[in-house]
Formats: sequence, C-alpha cells, structure tokens
Amino acid sequence: MPRYFAPITKEELTTKIFEGFAAFEDGECLKGWKEDLPRLLTNLGKTPTVELTVYSLINSEGFGIPWRYLTPKVEADLSKCDFDVENVNCKKGYDGAEEIAGFHTLPNGLTYLGVSAGGDWEVPVFFIMYFDGKDLRAYITKDSNPWNTNSHQAYGNDDDEGDNSNAKKRFGVDDCQDAHLDPAAVIRDIEGRLVSGERK
Repeated sequence: MPRYFAPITKEELTTKIFEGFAAFEDGECLKGWKEDLPRLLTNLGKTPTVELTVYSLINSEGFGIPWRYLTPKVEADLSKCDFDVENVNCKKGYDGAEEIAGFHTLPNGLTYLGVSAGGDWEVPVFFIMYFDGKDLRAYITKDSNPWNTNSHQAYGNDDDEGDNSNAKKRFGVDDCQDAHLDPAAVIRDIEGRLVSGERK
C-alpha cells in the first residue's frame, strides 16, 4: 500500500520541521537549545538560518533533543526499527548514506530530509522525514538499509547469529557489520513506496 506525500520545497519542509521543534512540549532541554543555538552558531561564525538550526537540533539527539517524538506520526513511523540515537547525522550521513543524507528533492517531487542514526555498537539505520500534506512523517526503507528485518532492530542489538543470518540473506555477507547501504536502492525503495497525492 503506497504512502502519500505533498510536493513542497526544501525551504517549506525545513520550516515545518523547525515549527515542529518550536511547538514541541517536552520541557526545558529544548527551551534551552532554542534560546542558546543562535548565539552558539554565531560564535562559530555561522549564520543561524532555519536550515542550519534544524541540522543542529537533529544532530544533537545525544544531548536530549527529542526529534524522534516530534509528532505522533513520526514516532509511530520510526518505531518500525529499534535503533539508538547516540550518533545522528542528517547532513553527511554514515556508512554509504553520504549522498542521500540531508535535504533533497527527487524527480517525482518528494522533498525529504535524510538521516543516519545508530549507537557505537550498531550499523547505522537510514530514514527520511517528509510532509504528507497534513503531518510530518518518517520512513525507514527496507531495501538495502542494513537493519535486522526479523527482530526489527539495528544490526548490533540481536545475538550475532541472528544478525549475521539476516545480513547473509539480505546482503550476502557473513558478518552484519559488513552490510552497507546502497543509496540507489534506497532511493528506488522510497520512490516505489511514496507517491504524490492526498493522504487518505
């Protein structure tokens, strides 16, 4: 069953994510970041644009910024796979995701923010954030995205036998740590699942 997305610009998606942070009611840690971030970025010689602020907020999950609970839809979408947020990168990505991380617009009109995340012991998981016309959403691709599709966890959380068996079947490697994301296959998965239109 397809998912639907609304064609919007990178600037519009960036603003919607930022507005999600601004409306989030999780308490003091986010309030402090919203107050301090423009000053911190200025001190680093960077203009505190909305885009840079979104990158900084998402990349700071280890400091308590609760982006994975940004909306009930995002939280539900990301529950498909259990992964840690010790290391998060939405600007450069990890482990093969470098060219598809960050803000992109695909030929079918989908604008997304690509993010890599995982603990030190995990193989990073790649997912996107996008707008479906009503809500911010997230999507974790299955094709060529290295996570255990049996246990629904990032590789590194199941026993070695379980992770390695899944990686052998999906990637043809004996060790799950050798499973790497194929960016072209990930984009094909996204384009095959998400279609332009109104969410039902």
